[in-house]
Amino acid sequence: MNGSKKFFHALTMEIRYGDAVLFHNKLHELSDLPPSQTLAVNGQDNLNMRLSIPKELGNEYQGLSVDAEIIITAKSKKGEQDSILQLSTNSPISADKLPNTASYIFNFLLIGSVLLLLGSCIILLIKRKDFA
Repeated sequence: MNGSKKFFHALTMEIRYGDAVLFHNKLHELSDLPPSQTLAVNGQDNLNMRLSIPKELGNEYQGLSVDAEIIITAKSKKGEQDSILQLSTNSPISADKLPNTASYIFNFLLIGSVLLLLGSCIILLIKRKDFA
């Protein structure tokens, strides 16, 4: 594991096999899972994994990142075969770009103010002509 140990201990992981939940707890507590089932030769199986950042984490976690690996081992009579899953909380796509949270409310306020000022000027000009 590389990165912030504090952030690593705060992350949660859920692993599902079909409808069964195999693991749902803090990521740092993940070790061995019970065997899901026997696979046929050259078969495959799906495990759904969801890594999440709890909503209750405060500002002290901003800017922290973690790189880790999950090693999945398939055991057979002939031996073991490992698959390595890379986990990273660093997202190069969103790291340099801020989310688009702008709204058009200030544009509408500016246009409304200009129209109100323009309308007021026209009314004043009309009233001056009436008095002259």
